[in-house]
Amino acid sequence: MPTDPNAQRTRTTWQIGQTAEFNFAVLDSNGNAIELLDASLYPAFAIVDPTGTQVQTGVATQVGPAGNYQISWTIPLQSVISNDLQAWQVEVNGLTKRRNQFYQTFDFNVVDKQVTSSGKKEIVDVCLYGKSYRAFWRGDYVPDELTLECYLTAEPENTYKAPIPVAIDKSAMTQSVDGDSIVYYYDITPTMFFPNYGSPPPDHVVGWRPEHHGGMFDHQYSIVWTVRESPTSPEEIEYQQLRILPRKAFDKVTGVRFMVDRFQHRFGTAMYISDGDIVESLVRGLGSFNQWFPYSSYTADQIPPEFDTFWIMLSSIWMLQSQRMLVGQLNFSFSGQSVTLDYDQTSVIDSTIQGLTEWLNTYMTPAKTMLFRRQSLGGVVAARPLRLAAGMYNRVYKVDSTGPNGGMANPGLLGMAQLIGLTP
Repeated sequence: MPTDPNAQRTRTTWQIGQTAEFNFAVLDSNGNAIELLDASLYPAFAIVDPTGTQVQTGVATQVGPAGNYQISWTIPLQSVISNDLQAWQVEVNGLTKRRNQFYQTFDFNVVDKQVTSSGKKEIVDVCLYGKSYRAFWRGDYVPDELTLECYLTAEPENTYKAPIPVAIDKSAMTQSVDGDSIVYYYDITPTMFFPNYGSPPPDHVVGWRPEHHGGMFDHQYSIVWTVRESPTSPEEIEYQQLRILPRKAFDKVTGVRFMVDRFQHRFGTAMYISDGDIVESLVRGLGSFNQWFPYSSYTADQIPPEFDTFWIMLSSIWMLQSQRMLVGQLNFSFSGQSVTLDYDQTSVIDSTIQGLTEWLNTYMTPAKTMLFRRQSLGGVVAARPLRLAAGMYNRVYKVDSTGPNGGMANPGLLGMAQLIGLTP
């Protein structure tokens, strides 16, 4: 040291939020440590962003054998991002006991946070009944506090039906490293769910009966993660919905996916549609079907097979509406000197929704009306029974009669006639 200012320098790359480390040595030509004038002041360093602003200064720390130093710096989340022309720099300088100055520069890039993990986390997730469900939290740091709760969405205060009646902390979870992520997970077994499709109920469940199994999409659970990054960080809460899916629901999921996801978008792409998304659309589609005139109140298990097509169509419309909002955010238009690029799929989705709605408007109300009429009685006739033998059963007896003001009938001749059934 000093170094050649014209020597080629290589850049290291760090993500925002990471701790960057820079190692260097202050040695003579024989590899011996050079004594510095004041070890409390040198070697000094300054970290400079691409705009030329000093964002951090300090003194390097000696590590290992004498003459070896290290600079550690946690990159703030609001840091300027590097580009091909502008880089960050670490400038190191010092003064030896012989009053010789030395100077060295390190170049490095600061890039946005990147996640290379292979996992996924859905807003609405599904679990096959009778199977365990792995609830997991993912982040880029080890949290100071982390708790997990899971309860029946319809009855959040009922701890007897909650798979996790008391919140658990990270000591009960398993920690794992997945790419750039830190993952904590906890397995919820089938016997922890309530109801649990025929499995023996957990010890804390009372009054369990087989009829508690419920309908196809009735088992909705809420998963709540509470996390605090450091003792002084604000508390963050993450929510997720879980639906226990029986095997008889698979054909409905396939029916909706056939309509809206024939291309089978892969996980990680913007247009990816999960099974949880489709189950959510089926629940909302059934609600739309019941609200469509004439009004009905079917559950997923009660809806007649004749209405399956209408149910799937309404669920597809719900899913397409969500996709339309997504592609609307992805739209772009570029017009150059000789090239024009446009990406806009909203018109295709709009026309599809319009076609499905017109089809439903034409056929669904008559179909519901016809089925309701077919399932009900044609009519009821009330008359005196026709019998040859006289008796008390061949007469009509007046039980009560009220006047226009809510009182009893007038006890005159008309009232007497009403009493014995001669007049209405």
